[in-house]
Amino acid sequence: MSSEIAIKVENLSKCYQVYDQPRDRLKQFFMPRLQRAAGIAQKQYYREFWALKDVSFNVKKGEIIGIVGPNGAGKSTLLQILCNTLAQTDGVVSTKGRISALLELGSGFNPEFSGIENIHLNGAILGLSQEEIIGKIPEIMEFADIGDFIYQPVKNYSSGMYARLAFAVAVSVEPEILVVDETLAVGDMLFQAKAIQRMRDLMDRCTVLFVSHSLATVKSFCNRAILIDQGQIIRDGRAPEVCDQYEMMMQERLLARGKLTDSVSLGSVSRARGSTDFGAVDADPNFPESGGEFRSGSGALRVVRGDLMINGRLSSQASLGDQLTLRLVIIATRSVKAGAIVGYMVRNANAVDVFGRNLYNERQSLPAMTAGQKVVVEFSFPCLLSQGRYSISLGVKSEPHLPEFFDSIHVARAFEVSGASGNYVPGLIYVENEIKISSLVDSI
Repeated sequence: MSSEIAIKVENLSKCYQVYDQPRDRLKQFFMPRLQRAAGIAQKQYYREFWALKDVSFNVKKGEIIGIVGPNGAGKSTLLQILCNTLAQTDGVVSTKGRISALLELGSGFNPEFSGIENIHLNGAILGLSQEEIIGKIPEIMEFADIGDFIYQPVKNYSSGMYARLAFAVAVSVEPEILVVDETLAVGDMLFQAKAIQRMRDLMDRCTVLFVSHSLATVKSFCNRAILIDQGQIIRDGRAPEVCDQYEMMMQERLLARGKLTDSVSLGSVSRARGSTDFGAVDADPNFPESGGEFRSGSGALRVVRGDLMINGRLSSQASLGDQLTLRLVIIATRSVKAGAIVGYMVRNANAVDVFGRNLYNERQSLPAMTAGQKVVVEFSFPCLLSQGRYSISLGVKSEPHLPEFFDSIHVARAFEVSGASGNYVPGLIYVENEIKISSLVDSI
């Protein structure tokens, strides 16, 4: 991170005029002029709403800053002013570098144009030349992955296809400053994983301002956070500490409104035991679910099949208490000595690592293998996850402490955990507790 300032905000304020009735807007246009001409005191026909009030901060080049706060705090207003799509009332904003904004996905799309035509339109809006746009079309088409619909009018697109194309176009620019407003929850689980990985790639190369209501995402992405409430900065500091203060602030407000109780009861979790099914060992042409994208490694050992079994059956739908088995078929493409390590990581929809395991944790490793030899590795664990969508990443490497992988797959499998009646999981994962309640009798 450089000491050079990429964004400088000084005493920034934004005031909106709020009218109680439509005719008050007309009165405000004419009446002050007439009152001034008549020499009488001018009347104001609107109320002032300050979306931002004297906001000041600096962003160094290479910083990744999360902006958090409740609805109506002024977060989106701040980003719009930084992107020059909204004029401030007072204050000064200085930016150094090319800005790319992910605000409202597809806000510049013409519904009558085809996907290709909208790529040209949005590329021009983002400052690309025709040569640059043409050169980026194959990359955009591959990332959006909407097939021949790219040649159809976008008014015929589903919301998911619309979001895919809009995101692909927006991230095609190589910005020096990236401004993001809650746009990671686009498309299905696999596309979300691709979008988050692309965001991570961009964040490695530029300055980022990121607005999100997901505190886990802010903690995962950002090294600094700013808490805004009622148009003013409440705290500016390390992301975990700022997010914790925001969470406490919102809990206090909910408690004050009577919408949150200060006690949580946990139901019991039944552990369903499923039978082990060894199944097929042939390569799965549909594995991994993300295709070849975000897959890397030397290939000396390669995962050719990854089955997720829930209670002994192949499935992608789980419930709290189910038994999950991740069954991996690994093939050697050349001779490999004994000691290789295999592991997995489960991530939620916000790309937050929830839990993982590898052979090294269990003091195990793969045997020596010759070219063409296969081995099956199984990880079994109970589903203790909260309701939501998850992905599983895989890694195979020669030694646990070396950075080089034989095979690394960012999204190998995706699955969903449904809510279970009577079982509420606070946080990311269920942890079983032994709870005792004792009545105390005062001695006389």
